[in-house]
Amino acid sequence: MLGLRLAEWRPAAVTIPDEVLEKVRQREQARAEKRWQDADTLRAEVDALGYEIKDTPTGSQVKPK
Repeated sequence: MLGLRLAEWRPAAVTIPDEVLEKVRQREQARAEKRWQDADTLRAEVDALGYEIKDTPTGSQVKPK
């Protein structure tokens, strides 16, 4: 209507580095094994790298801060 072409707009794809994804995978494994201190340490490492972990019923989600 206003020529903004909003129907064509798509959000930018976010690429998460392999290092961060590996730490998230290790954290999920630690949580499954009830190694809570290890899981907390891995969350802090991911946080220090500039990413945020959100725990959901379907698993952990990670996104940039």
